[in-house]
Amino acid sequence: MALVFSAFTPHTPLLLPQIGKDHRSLLKQTAAAFDALQHELYAARPDTIFILSAHGELLPEAFTLNLNPVFTVSFYDFGDVVTKQTYKSDIGLTHHIKEQLETKLPITLVTNPTVDHGVGVPLYMLLEHFGTNVPKIVPIMFSMLDFDAHYSFGMHLQQEIINSTKRIAIIGSGELSHRLTKKSPAGYSPKGKEFDEQVKTLLEANKGPQLVKLPPSLVEQAGECGFRALLIQLGIMNSVNYKTQILSYEFPFGIGYLTVNFQLQ
Repeated sequence: MALVFSAFTPHTPLLLPQIGKDHRSLLKQTAAAFDALQHELYAARPDTIFILSAHGELLPEAFTLNLNPVFTVSFYDFGDVVTKQTYKSDIGLTHHIKEQLETKLPITLVTNPTVDHGVGVPLYMLLEHFGTNVPKIVPIMFSMLDFDAHYSFGMHLQQEIINSTKRIAIIGSGELSHRLTKKSPAGYSPKGKEFDEQVKTLLEANKGPQLVKLPPSLVEQAGECGFRALLIQLGIMNSVNYKTQILSYEFPFGIGYLTVNFQLQ
């Protein structure tokens, strides 16, 4: 039926109160941005959410769709032994995408019942208002193919969204440079700030497709984990009329947390 919502968000587990605790006070801008998106997503009434994750079963030369009937998210590895989430898969739509695109692009189906925080954190933060009427999800993992291949994959997904009878939301899950300061987990590089600034500048100018032209060496030296997911998302929105609204950007732990609402016109 239509693409009804599109946003790019971080996925740090520190956003969860039971994990972040005192550290969460340093993520006020990001938490407020999630609150704004939560209301927009609820108002959009999606039937299905495509979530483009920076983690999961990454295959170097193929895009991956997770087809398990039910997904479970646990934050046990981050010290939270209580919180668990379950989501139903949109099995029919996932199968249809594979059938339609497998002769055009390298796509692999997996059946993993567990999805990681790249999927779990954004959904935890955005689906509170849905109660028991939670949309089905389609977890999609990027590959290590070149930037153009990711944008092209997104364009092909757009056609499947247009042809679908469902209301579909897109959540790109990822973070920008992990090398912004001396506190950064991957160490410091001046390329980190350069990368983040270029991403923000192009998005704010509604020139997101030009991100495919960024030098691969710059992206690699920035130590990011969401750039390819963002390229897929921008490919999905190719030819769609939208305005980019950057809701927040902060890096209290040396990692660039960018939250974007692609306001569909």
